[in-house]
Amino acid sequence: MSKCLLTGTHVENFDRDNYGYYLYDVKKDMYIYHFKIEQSEFNLELYKDFYKKYELEINWMLLNNSWLENDQPISLKNLEALIFQTHFPNSPKEKLDSLFNYIFRLQNYEGEIIESFYYDDTNNLWQKFFMRNSEELEFYFKYLFKQEFLKGVRNRITITFEGLEYIIKLNEEGRLSKNCFIAMSFNDTEKPIYTEGILPALIETGYEPIIVNALHIDSDKTINDEIIASIKKSKFIIADFTAQKNGVYFEAGYALGRGLKVIYTCKRPDFDKTHFDTNHFSHILYNDTSELKTALINKIEAFIND
Repeated sequence: MSKCLLTGTHVENFDRDNYGYYLYDVKKDMYIYHFKIEQSEFNLELYKDFYKKYELEINWMLLNNSWLENDQPISLKNLEALIFQTHFPNSPKEKLDSLFNYIFRLQNYEGEIIESFYYDDTNNLWQKFFMRNSEELEFYFKYLFKQEFLKGVRNRITITFEGLEYIIKLNEEGRLSKNCFIAMSFNDTEKPIYTEGILPALIETGYEPIIVNALHIDSDKTINDEIIASIKKSKFIIADFTAQKNGVYFEAGYALGRGLKVIYTCKRPDFDKTHFDTNHFSHILYNDTSELKTALINKIEAFIND
């Protein structure tokens, strides 16, 4: 096989194992993805039709390191489930914020002249921001100049003070923040899940936990008001379903509906009790808090950081 079934791009390290899978690597931008496709699913026309239907989604996931985990076999069923679970930046604000944050991160220091931002139809950078073509990317690029977030000329641009203020606001709250909302049972028996598992994992990966405590809510707010406001301020949430608290289902569902990434966790003995609406999502299953901590660090590095 010289080309990928899904993307049509060049294949490297093609092989087949003894378990009925084709194995190969595909390079997309800075990432290398390991494809594992069941030989019985080898149907070029089906994959071509699938790619045609989900071209935007597939390229966005590949360019933003949101692909299937390397040990998970690729099938049309698995890919459809992944697309269903993934939030894509459909709104103009999400596309704009993603583009501006990308440009900001090209700097080695604030105020540097950026000469490495280049795009056209050949490099397909527009796919990274869930745009349809390079013309749409050009439109958003011009808007950043109109808002005076950028100054200069193409391939020699500088972020302005107004742009710096905007990026600071983006990084303090929401998807570009370092905040992680914690949804779990805080009964005495489950507290070590947080103190020995979740909290150390967040500290090591550089994230700030947000916990809603009814004792510290302003008198003019309800606990649901505080939960919703806190989720809106977060980049992602960790939802632990040990002890099966209804509030965890609500908080995870609300976050997912807002397009936030959700990391699902649960103690192994409790997983069989989880509701069918969520138990088909990929969960971190653990026997002790040390196992949870290690798995969370790996998941955050792979699933949240980019």
